[in-house]
Amino acid sequence: MSYILMGDSGTVVFERTGTVSEESPTMSSQVTSNPIEGGGKITDHAVLDAIKFNISGVVADATAYATLEAMWRNRDLLTYRGTEAFDNLLITSLRRTRKPDNLEGYTFTVGFQQITITSAAFVDVKAPKMSQQDAAAPKSKAASKSAKPTTQNGLVTTTSDYASYVASFSPSSVNQSVATGRTNPSYAGYNRKAVAQ
Repeated sequence: MSYILMGDSGTVVFERTGTVSEESPTMSSQVTSNPIEGGGKITDHAVLDAIKFNISGVVADATAYATLEAMWRNRDLLTYRGTEAFDNLLITSLRRTRKPDNLEGYTFTVGFQQITITSAAFVDVKAPKMSQQDAAAPKSKAASKSAKPTTQNGLVTTTSDYASYVASFSPSSVNQSVATGRTNPSYAGYNRKAVAQ
């Protein structure tokens, strides 16, 4: 069976340059708990942790190990295909060991963590400013007569002023872009080139 690791820095096919002797994925989660009166705890939520994945084996070719090191150094987003299959992996640890029975190559252990690629949603809000809405609101004659001079401190609002202000918000002036605001995101949390599948 072939064990293949692909990234921007190259591809390592362990069938030709070595072998993978062990694959060990780790899946875990965290459970939240909140203390309550009486000494108990309420458990109300679970959060999945990122998948961690280790492989170990032997590399008989120094070029293959150099590619592994380049993947780690360049922080490549990797795809692994073997008995297990994972996408969006980053190398978190890389260890090599020289042994007398393999002077031309190395035994190795690589630790990966799977990352989740997310994107932010942006909403284009084009609502008019409140000061513009206030200036455009129609004023009744009674409101104009009872309005205090602008030089006076404080805020005076008559019933008719308030009614005119509320009436100025017609359904046609409602900002529809907020309701339909989740558009295609333009920013991804991890900037990467496409990884060959």
